[in-house]
Amino acid sequence: MKTTISSRKKTTKKVRRSDDLVNVATDLFMGRGFESVTIKDIAQSVGVNTALIYYYFKKKEDLLRAAIESLVDQALQTYEHIYANHDHLKDVINDWIDTHVRLRDPIRKLVKISLDYRGLRRKSRQIDNAIDRFYEKERDILT
Repeated sequence: MKTTISSRKKTTKKVRRSDDLVNVATDLFMGRGFESVTIKDIAQSVGVNTALIYYYFKKKEDLLRAAIESLVDQALQTYEHIYANHDHLKDVINDWIDTHVRLRDPIRKLVKISLDYRGLRRKSRQIDNAIDRFYEKERDILT
């Protein structure tokens, strides 16, 4: 089956819209806490109808999961680059520190949102796994 230019544009636009929603939700979760933020708050910040958010995400927890996974993936991709480019432990640790400086905002958001999430009653295995992946990689680098 051939992929048309029109369908690729729609897919790209859909991914961009989803990313925009995740980025705005991340900032709101970071600033006000997960439980304080509503889907309506996110919709107003993006300038869309709340129904559009439900088109991309079934519930607010799915946005939280996407936010955490996005932040974790960003850090882990950078960490993989560190491992691929160094043979010496000293260089790995130095680059790890430099990475934390370069990614201070996303890592700060990840830590804040993760701590907020840990205080929630309802947990998600997917969110737990994403957070654990980040800290396991941190442990691996430091050990």
